[in-house]
Amino acid sequence: MLKRAVIFIFVLLTFIVSFFNIYTYKNAGVEYFYFCLLFAVPFFLNYKKDAFVIFFIAFMISINFIACLYFDFDFLPKSRFIEKEDFKTIKLLNILFSVASFLMDIVFVTQKDALIHGLISDKKEKDSTIKDLVKTNTELMKHQMLINHLSEENIQEILSLAENNSPMFFEKFQIFFPHFIPDILKINPNLIHSELYFCALMKLDFDTKKIAQCTNHSIRAVESKKYRIRKKLNISSEVNINSFLIKI
Repeated sequence: MLKRAVIFIFVLLTFIVSFFNIYTYKNAGVEYFYFCLLFAVPFFLNYKKDAFVIFFIAFMISINFIACLYFDFDFLPKSRFIEKEDFKTIKLLNILFSVASFLMDIVFVTQKDALIHGLISDKKEKDSTIKDLVKTNTELMKHQMLINHLSEENIQEILSLAENNSPMFFEKFQIFFPHFIPDILKINPNLIHSELYFCALMKLDFDTKKIAQCTNHSIRAVESKKYRIRKKLNISSEVNINSFLIKI
């Protein structure tokens, strides 16, 4: 809807520029505003996503510019109030205004680029934080398994059972982590079996996508379940739920 509004405004402004270019006998410098419109396009549209729209607008502005340059359009009304000596002043004002518009376009495009670079920088920082968190979780999980004297064979067994959604997984998990479920129930004894099962998977540092694959649930269903567990265990939204459960 917003994109359509932007296209409509560009089309409307192009025809307005064309009309006043003809209205002032092509002597008032109105044609400079075609370039202002072209320079404004990058601020409102994305080159990668809106390539066709940008091409359409650029083509339309170009056609209007060329048509007004080579045709007189005698059927359109022309000003009766502007004297010949006024055209120089009006042309100078239009040039100054179009230059000012161009500079504003440059400022807006620069701000847009700065915003994009800022978002990219934030994303990289968040990705780096997530990688660090995943690494920390992995180390915590290994530490917990060492505490429980689990061998490499035991670790592979429990992970394999979880990944294959084996009915033996939960039973085996409680053997390998005997204190985990009782400790979770101490926090909230109202957790149901399916929620405890999800807690066990998160204890192994399974992310949402992997839990969905292992349990044949949708990602949305897993996120909903994790949200309910977070509420029942009173885990802050700022705390990574996997990290919280790994530490137990």
